[in-house]
Amino acid sequence: MYKLYLLEKQLRKINKLKLQEIKNQNFESAASYRDQEKLILHEIAAAKKKLKSGPLFRFLRIIMNLYSGKRN
Repeated sequence: MYKLYLLEKQLRKINKLKLQEIKNQNFESAASYRDQEKLILHEIAAAKKKLKSGPLFRFLRIIMNLYSGKRN
């Protein structure tokens, strides 16, 4: 969870820098930030997928199904 938080924080920072470079019409630097943004988005997706496949998430899903009345 903490790794996901740090990645999202870094993504916000890079997005802000990218918008600032676009505003300053420095498009080469903005393209560099865009590439970094894509890498971070890929890492976030992988972290979320790993989090959902973990044993704690499976346990919570079972508990939620029991309380909601669903049976698998």
